[in-house]
Amino acid sequence: MEESVKAMAESVKDLEGKLVGLRTKRTARELPEKERSVLEEEDVKKLHAMIRQLNGHVVMVENHEKVLEKKEKELEAKVGKNTRRVCEENEQLKMTMELQARSRGIRGRRNLGILMLQLGTSSRSSRPF
Repeated sequence: MEESVKAMAESVKDLEGKLVGLRTKRTARELPEKERSVLEEEDVKKLHAMIRQLNGHVVMVENHEKVLEKKEKELEAKVGKNTRRVCEENEQLKMTMELQARSRGIRGRRNLGILMLQLGTSSRSSRPF
């Protein structure tokens, strides 16, 4: 009987060892789950890295848009200023041309009057009294 108790005690120790081994050993189902969780963690890290990168691009695009809006406003102001300047110059040229036309007309009439006077005096001097 003592032998049987010793055999049973050894059997119990073996079974306890196997139990500990089974508890600590991963099963065939646990291995893929662990690998999947590692892959999922890597995917999440990659996703977060991509999100950070996209956020950086969004910030850059927003900054470029602000610079572009500023440049457009500056260009509009410059175009408006140039347009006003050109309109003012055109008005001044119109006035100058009108004055020159009037001056030519006045000068032409004056020259005509002088010519008529000259013709009148020359026709009188050529006429016998």
